[in-house]
Amino acid sequence: MDPQAQPPPPTEERTIWEGHSSHIVNLPVFIVCGLAAGIALGAAIVLHNSHALSFTLAGVAFLPVVFAAAKWVQNQCRRYQVTTERVHLRRGILSRKTDELELYRVKDYVLVEPFFLRLFGLGNIVLSTTDDANPTMLIQAIPDIQSLRDQIRKSVEACRSRKGVRIAELE
Repeated sequence: MDPQAQPPPPTEERTIWEGHSSHIVNLPVFIVCGLAAGIALGAAIVLHNSHALSFTLAGVAFLPVVFAAAKWVQNQCRRYQVTTERVHLRRGILSRKTDELELYRVKDYVLVEPFFLRLFGLGNIVLSTTDDANPTMLIQAIPDIQSLRDQIRKSVEACRSRKGVRIAELE
C-alpha cells in the first residue's frame, strides 16, 4: 500500500468558542420587572398606615424580582460550545437538554445583527442544516460575532473535506 495514498490523520477536536448569550437579551424583562417591583414597593410605602395592604404589596414586589432572577438563571444555563467538529447547545435549569450539530451538516450560516444588539457589540448566527432534528440552530447575542462566524465557516469547510462530504442543492 502506498503511504502517500492514505487519508490524512484525523485532527483532534478543539474548542473554538464557549460561552452563553449576553444578558442584554433579557434587558427589557429586567427593566419591566424593576419598574413593577419599584411601583409595588412605592405603593407599600405610601400605604404604610394600612399594614395588611402594605405587607401584601411588599410581597407582590418580590414576584418580579423572582421572575427576573429566573430569566437570568435560564440564560446562564444555556451554554454554547463550538468546536472544530460540532456545535453543542446545553440548556436547562433542573433538567438538561443537549443538542449537538455536526458541522459538516451546516448548509448555510446567516449573521444577524439587530440594531439593539449592535448597540452592545453583539449579534446572532443562524445555522441552517441538513439535520432533521435541528434544521436551524440559533447562537444568540454573542460578542465578536463576525469572527465566530468566520471560524465556523472555516471549520465547516475543513470538516466537510476531511469527511468527503458535499452538500448538493436540488432545484
